Amino acid sequence: MYESKQFRQGFGRLSGLGLTFEAWQYHPQMPMVTALAKAFPDTTIVLNHFGGPLGIGPYEGRRTEIFGAWKANITELARCPNVVVKLGGINMPVNGFGWHRLPSTPTSDQLGIRDARLLPARDSTSSARDDACSRATSR
Repeated sequence: MYESKQFRQGFGRLSGLGLTFEAWQYHPQMPMVTALAKAFPDTTIVLNHFGGPLGIGPYEGRRTEIFGAWKANITELARCPNVVVKLGGINMPVNGFGWHRLPSTPTSDQLGIRDARLLPARDSTSSARDDACSRATSR
């Protein structure tokens, strides 16, 4: 859709009207958002749900591979100054984190620790925090 001539004609009017565009797609489609951002540098694009990494169906059990593709795509998209990211949707079942299977809503700490698995370790406490989250969420 992002590549169609008719869509781009309409998209091209957003900036002049003072409007932004909220993009929601899954991680394999992120390069299309990057192309759109580069083609329309004066239009602000809000990337929803941190780029839509999939973790179910054919993507289940492939988190390392998916992270590699997601990271490359989000890194390229981050070079576009007209793009901002919305981190909502972290607990959607489609991400494959399993939050919907918990007996209660996850805490902010659990969300941060579990979702940190998408990101490279930043410090030596990551594995200890990750283990704590695994124990807390495997009840």
